Amino acid sequence: MAKKLIILIFLISTVGIISADIYISGFNQAEFIHRTAKDSLKNYFENELGLVVDYNKLSFGITFNAYLPKFNDDAPLQDLRSSDISYEWEERYLTYSGENIGLKVGTLSESFGTGMTFRAYEDEDVNHDNRLEGAMTSFHYNKFKSKAIYGVTPSPSNISRDDSFAGLEFSISDDYMTFGGSALQIREMVTNTDYSDRQVFSSNLNLFFDFMDIYGEYAYSELETTELIYGHGIYANSNIYFGDFTLSGYYKKFENFNYDLNDLPTLNHADDLLDDYINVGEDEEGAMGEITWDNSFAKVFTSYAEAWSSDYNYRLSNGYFETSKSLGDNLLTLSYEHFERKNKSGESWEKEVTPTVSIDIPLENSLSLYLKGHYAMINEIHQGNEKNLVEPLFQTDFMYSNYALSIVTEAQMEDISSISDADFWLGATLSAAVVDNTSINLFVGKQKGGKLCQNGTCKYVKPFEGVKFEITTKF
Repeated sequence: MAKKLIILIFLISTVGIISADIYISGFNQAEFIHRTAKDSLKNYFENELGLVVDYNKLSFGITFNAYLPKFNDDAPLQDLRSSDISYEWEERYLTYSGENIGLKVGTLSESFGTGMTFRAYEDEDVNHDNRLEGAMTSFHYNKFKSKAIYGVTPSPSNISRDDSFAGLEFSISDDYMTFGGSALQIREMVTNTDYSDRQVFSSNLNLFFDFMDIYGEYAYSELETTELIYGHGIYANSNIYFGDFTLSGYYKKFENFNYDLNDLPTLNHADDLLDDYINVGEDEEGAMGEITWDNSFAKVFTSYAEAWSSDYNYRLSNGYFETSKSLGDNLLTLSYEHFERKNKSGESWEKEVTPTVSIDIPLENSLSLYLKGHYAMINEIHQGNEKNLVEPLFQTDFMYSNYALSIVTEAQMEDISSISDADFWLGATLSAAVVDNTSINLFVGKQKGGKLCQNGTCKYVKPFEGVKFEITTKF
């Protein structure tokens, strides 16, 4: 495989030299990790190479990863070997972009509408990757747009087998309205020998006015397994503008609408789930409101969200307030967040309250200073067992020209009076653009870890202690 890659790079470079119409760009990113945890290997290395070749209306791209070995927080120590070399094609595609028609084959990151019915994407931070390997065609003429996709993705039930997807989307628009619809067929692995078939149909409407906009989407699904299961999905939002104010409202309702190839909105500022142990979209309803005030005096943003299951066994509430004020050349920001979640049948309740203050201070010439501090107060009850924690954090960033240094100190304790028994994490990150096309990133110290949520996907990140060094070159 490595020889094939070298030959491919050589051929692309040769063609680029003899043809002025070909444009080649890309990047190479190398990362070295030294970890001091007892249940882990000490050293890890990864190299990622990406190339894009553009020729007239054609574009060819590849991304190739090599590991020695691959860093995995969850892998048991007995399954890891320092000499384990692995590699993979992260991405490979060929596209044609015509005046009205587009074609793409290879790795597909695509979505229909807001992603409520279909979204294939990668998010390395939460180890999410449901991108398709397949083909897509798109067509647009005047106010009409459409695209059709067919592809496969590894099944979450068995990564050695594939789920398949076929879908069609269209939209018609004018100056004040956009109307669209989609239909898709998903074949998902249920057991090692059995598959289920899911059909999803949706429509959406977007209205635009000078003082407001309105968006609504409805989807209906049929899942054929040993029985026929019907599902529904509703999402709507609206924004009203007057003067310095913007009022926003959101609503969602999902029933039996959970599958791997959609991306449902969480509708809360914390971007957290209704519960960690139920499928997203299986049974949930929620609403969120936001108010933004932005003028020359200050900027204020506030939001409040609630979500619940149909039997109210699961409940979630999240409030957030933030205000920013310029003090001369300095920018002061104050925020307060309240997050609460309850599971009646599981006898579980959790609350987290976090006030935060930060200030951005430009100093002389290209030097600036950023200071941030927050004080998280956490209360949890799980089956009668109560836990109370406080987690203060202080961050100091120095920025000068092409260099940045960030120092983060975190602590965890039962209360502030028990600070002598607290656990501490101290880490420093140095970032620099050493030459025009090359940057480095160096981390030394400890990272607390914890729960990380993005785009409706959550992951518990283990604590880290050691060194991470990354160098990226673009060309």
